[in-house]
Amino acid sequence: MSCSRRRVNSTLARSVLMFRKSTFLLIAMAAVLGGLFITPRFQVTPDAQTKTGGVDSELIQDLRHQNVEAFYTWHANSKGGRNLLCLVRSFDKDPHWNGRGMKLTIFDSAGKPIYEDYFESLMRIYETTALRDLSFQLVFEVVYGGTATYHLRMLDYRNGKIIKLLAGDAGMFNADAQVLPQFRSDIFPAKEPFPVMLTEGVGLASSAPKETRVYRYTNGAYRHVGTIPRQKLDDYMEDLLKRSRRR
Repeated sequence: MSCSRRRVNSTLARSVLMFRKSTFLLIAMAAVLGGLFITPRFQVTPDAQTKTGGVDSELIQDLRHQNVEAFYTWHANSKGGRNLLCLVRSFDKDPHWNGRGMKLTIFDSAGKPIYEDYFESLMRIYETTALRDLSFQLVFEVVYGGTATYHLRMLDYRNGKIIKLLAGDAGMFNADAQVLPQFRSDIFPAKEPFPVMLTEGVGLASSAPKETRVYRYTNGAYRHVGTIPRQKLDDYMEDLLKRSRRR
């Protein structure tokens, strides 16, 4: 094993086991790799490589050879201080996937893989406090294949295990996906779990109707509670804006 290869393996192992101490290094390495999102507020830019002067060029080349696309630290439980490392790699062949794709692996604080997912490409990944219980959920949007069809996935971490809160075809959308607070008059917003709103329809350029499916958290998972004509919802918002300007 070459000296540089041993260094890369050692660095990856330390990254898995020492999240807090290696946060800056992970961001720097993923940035020069042309990765996706590293934190909810960090997006890789074309000149990112010029901002990572302390990173060894041989190390970066070895990481490229390992097809590392992105790192993400998921602060799964703020009360218990549980941090999980999410690692995204691309591949040309894999027995679990047909053709080229990407693999998401989530490691626990001991460096043990506890979750895997395969997809064609990753659009974005971020945390949310959707369940309002002092924990952070992980949300990621991916393409599993097909034309202009996306999937939203939401995960929770409970008792050392990853729980899927929105799985299967329930997370499909092609126009918009939102996980956001709700402020209905019959609830207490600070304690009410956030709904998920997924919008589908024939192309943004088409005049065909767009439908927004609403999912709410009940009995440990997100379940479909109804569908809204998106045009009527947006028309109502526009009407409210016009009224506010007349005051």
